[in-house]
Amino acid sequence: MLDAVDDMIVAALRNDGRATVRSISKLVGLPETTTRARVNGLLESGRVSVIAVLHPSVDPSEITLYIRVRLSPGWASQIADSVLGHSYWLAEIIGEPEVIATFDVTSLSHAARLTDEIAQLPFVSMVTTDPVLAIYTGAGTPDEAGGEAGLWPARDEIRLDAQDRQLIRSLQVDGRATYTALARSAGLSLSQARRRVLDLIDSGAIRIWTTVQTADHDLARAALDLTVNPKTVMTTVERLVRRPGVVSVSRMSGTSALAVDVAARDASELGQLVGDISAHPDLISVRVQRIRLLRRQLQQRLRSAPDPSSEEEPARSEALD
Repeated sequence: MLDAVDDMIVAALRNDGRATVRSISKLVGLPETTTRARVNGLLESGRVSVIAVLHPSVDPSEITLYIRVRLSPGWASQIADSVLGHSYWLAEIIGEPEVIATFDVTSLSHAARLTDEIAQLPFVSMVTTDPVLAIYTGAGTPDEAGGEAGLWPARDEIRLDAQDRQLIRSLQVDGRATYTALARSAGLSLSQARRRVLDLIDSGAIRIWTTVQTADHDLARAALDLTVNPKTVMTTVERLVRRPGVVSVSRMSGTSALAVDVAARDASELGQLVGDISAHPDLISVRVQRIRLLRRQLQQRLRSAPDPSSEEEPARSEALD
C-alpha cells in the first residue's frame, strides 16, 4: 500500500513525469535527500513506472488489430507461451472460453499471417479480427494517469532525426532518465539533449505516462462493445474519454463501433459506471463483458483524442547532473 507521502509523490509524477526532486520535495514538505529516496524506491520497486509514449501521428507505421479468440477447454496453461502471450493487451472474458487481444502489425498481409498463426493454435476454435482506426486515452483507472484525459494534440509535420529517435527509445524504457544519460545515449551535449527532450514533449511528439502498478489486477474491469449513432461518434468519444474509470476508447473499422475498456475499484462501482455509460441516448446497442486483465504493456500506440481547439534534472540517481 502507498502511504500519504507516496500518494503526493505519485500525484506530482502524474502531473509531470519528469518533475525534479526539488519541485517534488517542495510539494511533499520533505528534504530533497529524503524525497529522492522515496521517489527512487517507488520506481525501482516497480510499483510506479514512468515512460514515454510516442504519438502515432509522428510515426504511423503500424496497424492495430483488435482480436477476439474463442478457446477450447484447458487453454489457460498454454496461452502465455503462445503468440497470444506477445500481445500488448490481453484479457480473459470472465465466464466464457474467450480472450481479447490487441496487436500491432506492419501491414494487412502481416495481419493475415498473424490471424492464421493464432487460428492454428491447438486450443483455438475461432478467431475474429477488426482493424482499429484510433485508440483514445481515457481518464484511466483509479491508479493511473498520463496527463489530461484524451487531450493529446501534436503539431503537424513533426520531423524526427536519428538522435530524436534514440532519445525517445531511451525515454520509452525510463521516462525519468537523466539528461546526462540521455545525452550520452544520443551522442549529444547536455544542453542539446535537454532542448530536444523538451521540444519532443512540447510538440506533442511524446507523452510522459505515469502508472501505479500494484492495484491494477485487483480492479473490477469490463469490455464494452458499443454501436453508436453515426452522426455522434466523435462527440461520444469526447464524452467517454473524460469519464473517470474509462481506460481507453477504440474506434473500430465499423464507422459507428467503439470498444471501451473500463475499470473500477469494485463490482458495485463498475456496475454504476457501466450503467451510466449504457444509458446514453446516442448508443444503439451495448454489449458488456466482465474481463480479467492478463497482460498490458503501456507502450501501446495511444491515439490522439479530439482536439478542443523547468530545466532541472528529474530524480533517478544519487546526485543531480
